[in-house]
Amino acid sequence: MTYTKDAGWGLAEVQQFCAANAVDVRVSAACSLRGGYWNDVMALETNRGKLVLKRYRTVMPGTLFPNLPDMEALALERLAGLDVAPDPVGYWPASQVLIYAYVDGPLWQDDVEAVASLLNRKSAAEPHGFRTVAATSAGILEQAQALFAPCTSEEIVAAFLARQPSSR
Repeated sequence: MTYTKDAGWGLAEVQQFCAANAVDVRVSAACSLRGGYWNDVMALETNRGKLVLKRYRTVMPGTLFPNLPDMEALALERLAGLDVAPDPVGYWPASQVLIYAYVDGPLWQDDVEAVASLLNRKSAAEPHGFRTVAATSAGILEQAQALFAPCTSEEIVAAFLARQPSSR
């Protein structure tokens, strides 16, 4: 399976999506944002301020970092009002579209106290209902083996197994 990113949406497509889905915003401008490795991400100028529209793409299953739009939408809902993440505007699962507030600001440099405060605020969110990930060396090695299981190149698998550390 190969992934090809389409040309994305323009202003007309965003406005059409909002009208068809009763999104309570008037979009006056839309432009692509950098990033969004798998997904299309756009900045929207609206009557509600600057927003982000994220269109999710289907990616190959069984990857280390899966594309989980339902979980991202749930996380934004749970973090709303905690001043930790952008506030969600809406999520349309059938269209795989998430819209949330745009947060402008500098990249983090060295304010450890601010990060500690953010992490403390985040701890108020309900954590249940999300996927669990391996956290032990044995679990991580087991996950790696599962990722290599569908591999058809015996050379790649042999090279991995030869370099695989012990979980003990």
